[in-house]
Amino acid sequence: LFDLYVRDVVASQIVTEVAVKKYYDDHPTDFVHPDAAKVRMIVISKEKHSVEEARTLIGDLMKDLYGVRAGSKNNAAAVTQAFAAAATKSSEHASAARGGDLGWVGRDGLDPKISEAVFSMTPGTISGILETGAAMHLVLVEDRQLASTESYESARAGIREFLIGANTQKVVEAVNRATLELRASSKVTLYPENVK
Repeated sequence: LFDLYVRDVVASQIVTEVAVKKYYDDHPTDFVHPDAAKVRMIVISKEKHSVEEARTLIGDLMKDLYGVRAGSKNNAAAVTQAFAAAATKSSEHASAARGGDLGWVGRDGLDPKISEAVFSMTPGTISGILETGAAMHLVLVEDRQLASTESYESARAGIREFLIGANTQKVVEAVNRATLELRASSKVTLYPENVK
């Protein structure tokens, strides 16, 4: 109850709705979410294999996955399941145990060559063989999110919490001031015999 009192009563006098809105308006780039893609990847290392071996291994995986895609009439769930199984079995990347799942990634989170491919692909599609300096890659783009700006209503609670944290000293001072005022204006009776 005390925490709620501090957040809803004391802090609201310091971190006002006007201050929250001003922060949102003054920091527009903080609320921009860049393009993102939900990606799975299979990696065959050119350090563990010769270039020809790596190309053959990744090529065989690609043919199998394209076969699943055609056989399932482009069923997204079937393609994702087959890709995840192939990644778990064959990928030489840290994400292999998760079926090659990299989660949501931005353009900056990938090798530029892979990023270019990922952000030009339609969700549900498998790339061709992508070659970087260290490896051969197959990529499945499960979903995409276009760049967007978070609305004020959506960002409001997070901004308020941030501003309360940034003004912790003022909030503590206000709590101490309120406590002293309550002590000065209240009648308190102590019963030492009841305190053990």
